[in-house]
Amino acid sequence: IKEQKTLSEWLTIGCIKRKGRVTDTSMIQVYSLHYDIKFLSNFAPIGMVLLVSLMRKNVRDADKRRFISIIIAELCVIQVFLMIATAVEYQKVYLPYKNMDFQTVEGKISAYETSSAVEKFEINSVKFEYSDRDMMLGYNQIKENGGVICGNEEKVRIDYIRYNGRNIIVSIYKKAVGD
Repeated sequence: IKEQKTLSEWLTIGCIKRKGRVTDTSMIQVYSLHYDIKFLSNFAPIGMVLLVSLMRKNVRDADKRRFISIIIAELCVIQVFLMIATAVEYQKVYLPYKNMDFQTVEGKISAYETSSAVEKFEINSVKFEYSDRDMMLGYNQIKENGGVICGNEEKVRIDYIRYNGRNIIVSIYKKAVGD
C-alpha cells in the first residue's frame, strides 16, 4: 500500500510531488520555457518597405519592379517556412512541456565545454548541447552571454524533451544559495 501525502505534508518535509515525481523544494527555478513568436515578424518590416517602394510612382522601370517583386515573394516564402517550423516546435516541444510530459535529470554537471558559439555538458550521462544562435524553442543561452549553466560540479535539475535528435531544455533548477 502506497502512502499518500498531501501537498502541505510534502512541503513540510522539503519536497513537492509533480506528476508522480518528488521534487526537492530547495532547488530554485532559473529558467522556464515560454512560447515566443516575435521572431516570425522579422521579415515583415523589410517586406513593407519593399512593398511601399514598389508602389511608389517613381519605380517605373520594369526591371526594378520585377526585382522588388521577387524579393517580396522570397520573404513571403521564408516567412511561411518559419511559421510551419514554429508550429511543429510548438506541438512537439511547448505543448508536452505545458502538459508536464517531459523527462527530468538531476545531478552535478560534468564534461562541461563552452565556446563563443556552443555550450555542452552532461548530467548522469544525459547530454545537452545548445547555442544562443539557435532559432528554436528551449534554453539556449551560453555562459558568455549571461547563461545560468556555469560549469562542472554545479548541482542542477533539468527538465527536457527529446526532439529532433536533441535534448531540448524546458526548465532549469539550481540549488538555492546557502543549501
